[in-house]
Amino acid sequence: MAENRAEPLWGYIASEPDIKTTRNGKARFFAFAGEPQYRDEPEGSRTRVGTEYRPMVAYGQVAEAAAAKFARGDNFVAIGYTRPYSHKKDGKDVSGEEFVALGIGHDALRTNYEVDRSPRPPRDASGEAPTAAAKRNRETPPEFTAARTPTSATRTLAL
Repeated sequence: MAENRAEPLWGYIASEPDIKTTRNGKARFFAFAGEPQYRDEPEGSRTRVGTEYRPMVAYGQVAEAAAAKFARGDNFVAIGYTRPYSHKKDGKDVSGEEFVALGIGHDALRTNYEVDRSPRPPRDASGEAPTAAAKRNRETPPEFTAARTPTSATRTLAL
């Protein structure tokens, strides 16, 4: 079987998002993603030539977050992979490809929104990761948090 390679998908939620539960009890998000298509012109401009629609799914926590945060028409950026699918519907074989989102968020270039950075309660002792704020603080290199001096902004690296 081929390896799943991560790929980005920029687009918008083209249908009403739907969330259901799989046979294994896992959340499953489904929506059609609209992906605008463009043609590069010889003089350097781009012309929109239509929209490609493709099924997009997500599972588990990604599915729950997507269902809670996205509505039809919302612009998004997702990372995931494309895989084939097949099933029977009304006695007929249906097959195609779907995009499986491993992570999804609003497209900051095309969406106005506010970020809630209020402290979140710590997670239980089941071994889950620390809160996002604590993780963010722990992973910030000291050179990014140090006070800036006039010369530090213009320093170059020798390679």
